[in-house]
Amino acid sequence: VDAQHVLGFPDDSRTYAAIPGILQEMNIKSIKLMTNNPRKIRHLKALGIQIDSRIPIVTPTNKHSEGYLKTKHHRQGHMNVGEDR
Repeated sequence: VDAQHVLGFPDDSRTYAAIPGILQEMNIKSIKLMTNNPRKIRHLKALGIQIDSRIPIVTPTNKHSEGYLKTKHHRQGHMNVGEDR
């Protein structure tokens, strides 16, 4: 996140505007979304995408990933970060 800001970018520069058209072209009416990112869920719902369920991505932390995953949780609100199944 800090690197994005130093470079003058927002926390997350991804856009999801193409997704509704892709799903419509494939005749997909709803999805099960694999994500821990609540912002992604909000963006997709705002685009009219029907999310039937969220499948969490759960990975235990290790000494290399712990700080990164904690940052995603505390600063970006990511869910299920570092939890064991």
